Amino acid sequence: MRHVLPSLRSPLLAGVLLAATVAWGEAPGREEAAIAQLQAAYAEAVGPGVQGDLYGTLLASVLRRVYHSHVTSVDLDALAAVAGRTIAAEPRGTLEARALFLKAINTALGTLDPYSRFLDGSAPANDVPLASDPVVRREPLTWKMEGDVLVLRLPVFTAASAAALRQAVAEASSRQAPAAVVLDLRGNPGGPLPEAVAVADAFLAEGEIVTLKGRTPQAQHTWHADPEELLPGVAMAVLLDAHSASASELVAAALQDHHRAVVLGQRSFGKGSVQGTFSLGRDVRGALRLTSWFYYRPAGTAVQQAGVTPDVEIAATQATDAQATAAPQAPVDPMRCAAVYPSRDAGLACAVAYLHAGGVERFLAQLAR
Repeated sequence: MRHVLPSLRSPLLAGVLLAATVAWGEAPGREEAAIAQLQAAYAEAVGPGVQGDLYGTLLASVLRRVYHSHVTSVDLDALAAVAGRTIAAEPRGTLEARALFLKAINTALGTLDPYSRFLDGSAPANDVPLASDPVVRREPLTWKMEGDVLVLRLPVFTAASAAALRQAVAEASSRQAPAAVVLDLRGNPGGPLPEAVAVADAFLAEGEIVTLKGRTPQAQHTWHADPEELLPGVAMAVLLDAHSASASELVAAALQDHHRAVVLGQRSFGKGSVQGTFSLGRDVRGALRLTSWFYYRPAGTAVQQAGVTPDVEIAATQATDAQATAAPQAPVDPMRCAAVYPSRDAGLACAVAYLHAGGVERFLAQLAR
């Protein structure tokens, strides 16, 4: 496994970003007319002044960038209309130029998807952490042995996830050679794309990991595994739930499609989109965060909205955690797993019991006893 993609600014992803955005001038005539109309409404609302001119120009820049770089085809007329209605709803003079710009543009962007927005680069003057404030740090990864099964718990992806994974496997293997491994991604909301690619790559010796697709063929890239693999030949299970999203779904999908791991749990959240951050000039305090790609699993299907369906569905412990799935058999009662492999974590008990059984049929037969 090569140590690639250390951050979203890695050369590979930067190349995809550049290819997607090298040329973005004005929008077509009708859309430019909608932009001009919005700028006029904004100028009337804020009145004359340098700040009004700056953010009026920025309105146009953001809308043009969205038109050219959002992963879906954007109706710029409709987007400008949403921003215009937001401006019109504010009595003149109640918001200063920047605040009105932020409210109008983020209300409009919110109609595209939940993740695109203008990121405000100006922090409040009194937003200074105190020495007495508690600092909460989450471990990038924890591990433990359940008998001869190595359990790797990854609560969220960070810039340290892949390195922590390698260290955990090395530490565990130095004490006891694992007979099987569980990668626990339950509740993992995602994180940096490069770390997800690196974690999936760690357990694959060949094949496609993920493909990113934007609006154009140029805005596309596929990552492949290299021959180096952690724990080759060791049986593996991945745990998911309805809160596993984004980067965690990428990893689970890659391992599932290559039959490297069996996936247990509930259908995952279904966030298969990737956001890019676009600078809009040195004088602009802030940047545009925009959904610019969807990612596709090795089998060629999208994760967006579909999520990752487990090979073995484990019944959710709470109704709010359940999502309808297309798993091949009825959901497994996690309490039955805990009876086979005693554990306070019934979901983990299912994964360990499955690995000990060595297959679906023997696993289900054990639970039926």
